[in-house]
Amino acid sequence: MDVAGNTTLKTKATTRLLPFAKMQAIGNDFVVLHDPEDAYDPSWAGFYRWLCDRHFGVGADGVILVKPSAVADLRYVHLNSDGSPAELCGNGSRCFVWYAHHILGLGSVVEFEADGKVVRGRVKNEEVAVELSVPPEMRLRPGVLEERGLEEGGFVRVGVPHYVLFTPEVDTVDVAQLGRKYRNHPRFPAGTNVDFVQVVGPNELRVRTYERGVEEETLGCGTGAVAAAAVGRALGRTGPELKLIFPGGSVDVRFQDAGGTVELRGPVALVFLGETYLTRAPEEF
Repeated sequence: MDVAGNTTLKTKATTRLLPFAKMQAIGNDFVVLHDPEDAYDPSWAGFYRWLCDRHFGVGADGVILVKPSAVADLRYVHLNSDGSPAELCGNGSRCFVWYAHHILGLGSVVEFEADGKVVRGRVKNEEVAVELSVPPEMRLRPGVLEERGLEEGGFVRVGVPHYVLFTPEVDTVDVAQLGRKYRNHPRFPAGTNVDFVQVVGPNELRVRTYERGVEEETLGCGTGAVAAAAVGRALGRTGPELKLIFPGGSVDVRFQDAGGTVELRGPVALVFLGETYLTRAPEEF
């Protein structure tokens, strides 16, 4: 295996070594699989659950498949740690761009296909920025919140759904209990991520996110950062440029009104490159 991980796993019983990269962005961690032959099936939920298992597998919040594309440099496919697909992951897409540049040797600007759309990413040293669409639909204060002490912000899609709640002190929120409740609320039939947001100032937010598909709080969430910033801006709480602080680190969000896009920027790190030994083919998990 070379450093780019160009050895593609075959599903025959004689081939067992699976090369991968472990990456993280503000504590949101991923197993990255290079798939130049488009051989990995997103429906192999059991295989992706095993890879993400922190006791029996590599351990991660999700799996990123780096696939070929006919319309961009590469195609991005994301699987959550429960094996379910996700349309987009903000921190995952930044890891994807870093991998494409530093491991696969693409230029510092990478265009990739994700959920049928072409997204542009840019690498500068250890920071990566991606340009996402400004959320086209937003339901402010949809009337779902039942608890006192929290303030309803809104429901918005940043590729994936997010329900944003404001709190005067984010450290005191029971993210596991309340996140699980609203992630499964009947008003969100497809489920939702839940973001708990403290406004520090017009240019700074503190955020904790319960992620759908991971089914627990993660140390960071890129789409959650954009969702929190978008709702905060719509309610007049924040400006067009701000820092969002998560338990795992911080990212910057900048709205570019002229282009209808929002830039998500922050650090990315390669944790390690490795191989794992499979006792059966991926489709058999």
